[in-house]
Amino acid sequence: PAVNGAPVATHTATATATATATNVPGNHAPVFPTPFLTEKVTENEYDGNGRLVGATTTITILTPATDQDGDPITYTWSASNGSIAGNGLVGVWTRVIENGRVKKGVVTVIAADGRGGTAQVNFEVN
Repeated sequence: PAVNGAPVATHTATATATATATNVPGNHAPVFPTPFLTEKVTENEYDGNGRLVGATTTITILTPATDQDGDPITYTWSASNGSIAGNGLVGVWTRVIENGRVKKGVVTVIAADGRGGTAQVNFEVN
């Protein structure tokens, strides 16, 4: 859907991601697959004069982490600027507007198996 008549940008991307894992003895940490795929949809908000005043990007993980032990995985989201709220495989990021443009940033997602094993992936979003 368009916001104030402006189109919504949608794209699927292979993120250049940095992934790390933490194992605990007797437990296998979750693992993010390679390639790590996400879909990003950005909705821009404009004022009455057509100036960009806000943006929200919804990020969906298309290739979730897996756990060799079959442990359930929970996800925690963070971003280098603005604010992000995650619910499982979907994060909604309220973006920073800088000089009339959406500021790019790094999103971090941590997958945890509840038994001390974690995997982390970081990726840049324009």
